[in-house]
Amino acid sequence: MKRFRAVGLAVMLALTASSPVRAFSLLGIWDTWQTPAIGYQISPGRQDIGGPMGLTEGYRWNVPVITYAFDRSFLLYFGQRGVEEVEKAIAIFNALPPVSNLSSNLTEFPLDAKRVNYQAQALGVWDLKSTTMEYLIELLGLAQPERWAFCLRARQLQTVGNTTVTNYLVIQRNFDPVTWVPTRLVNGTAYSYQVLEPLRPGDYADAIEFVTDPLALTYTSVAAQNSVAGQYFTGLTRDDVGGLRYLYRYHNFAVENLAAGVTNGLGGGTGGGYMIWWPTNATLQTNFWGGTGTNTIQTTGLRPGIEKITFQRVDYDSLLGQQLVPYTHYYTDLVITNFVAYPQYVARTVTTPDILFTAEDLGVTGGVPMPVAIERNVTFTSNDALNGTTTQAGPGTLSGPAIISFTTLLPAFLNDDTYFDEANASRTAVWGAFDGTTNAPVVFPSILSIQYIEQQVQSR
Repeated sequence: MKRFRAVGLAVMLALTASSPVRAFSLLGIWDTWQTPAIGYQISPGRQDIGGPMGLTEGYRWNVPVITYAFDRSFLLYFGQRGVEEVEKAIAIFNALPPVSNLSSNLTEFPLDAKRVNYQAQALGVWDLKSTTMEYLIELLGLAQPERWAFCLRARQLQTVGNTTVTNYLVIQRNFDPVTWVPTRLVNGTAYSYQVLEPLRPGDYADAIEFVTDPLALTYTSVAAQNSVAGQYFTGLTRDDVGGLRYLYRYHNFAVENLAAGVTNGLGGGTGGGYMIWWPTNATLQTNFWGGTGTNTIQTTGLRPGIEKITFQRVDYDSLLGQQLVPYTHYYTDLVITNFVAYPQYVARTVTTPDILFTAEDLGVTGGVPMPVAIERNVTFTSNDALNGTTTQAGPGTLSGPAIISFTTLLPAFLNDDTYFDEANASRTAVWGAFDGTTNAPVVFPSILSIQYIEQQVQSR
């Protein structure tokens, strides 16, 4: 569960050639049993926004276009170069094909896409693009697979005579993207666990993962949220793409409501053309819902996965942000009835970006003098009541308004109870941008960024 890099254990597990070598974890609303006492809702420095779900409880977006924007705080702090770095991250997701077009074993994606820029590492520079990738994939519905390979489900104190013992039930919330069976492997690396208690702060219990092979590559997935200064991603790994494929594949059916703001697309306006993508084995009726194409749209129904998500930038009416310029997207929604997929042409008008990128003082971690680096949120809507009679934490849908906010407190200086001067302080990382070239890392914030924004406002 919680990332733990230096557990002093070495347990070698025998792995057969038939063992799955990849895995993903799904993100959703905290279940009732996922309490702080057994290691949930605890993530120092980066507050958790949800917990690991079962295979039938996943949360996903059910619109093909997710809009995003940058607010005044982001533009003033990171400038145009910061915008470019975020859009490099977004371009990696936009380049993914419809997920049913991917190969069965996802061999077109690497097991490890993490690289090191040693100059940035020495300077303590944290890559903005890679950090954006880590939290975008979370907002698409994936949790941290290395952290949730093993989870505590229950904890019990039992007294027999004068002896009190503690019993734990450990489950797995990490699934192979091909077979969907629970697995201990992530991108080919095997993890085991040890239950530790008490862990501080909070005096909680947790199943702490550790790598069984000390020479193996660890925390390779983008979804792990484990990049540090000097590291950057060249793309998504097999596990990352496998998790997205599971959530958004056509044959992942769930009863869902249309997203807020979606209306009948035949009610007027041109809006440009649209395209329908059909899996090769999907059943298609060419008529719209109700047969005429003019009836009221079906808001609640059994829907397939959206197959392909595209991020679309939207802007405010002034560069520094006042009112969002409305954006309307027309697309075809599918509803399954009597084993048949019925298309209905709909329109979604966006007046608030689905994801807003900001920069602000995020404070410190629970009173500890360490800056909170990232905050983010997304709206979870559980559709459990629509999908059956059993009580589960999902399935559900994700929607905006969501925020990915970067701290403005970097760099900062840390002093302990022995040394209180600058000369003996340790410095935090600083936001930056770099890659595998010999170009020097760019560091944020920069006065040049502010000047650029000022010039842009004046020129417009």
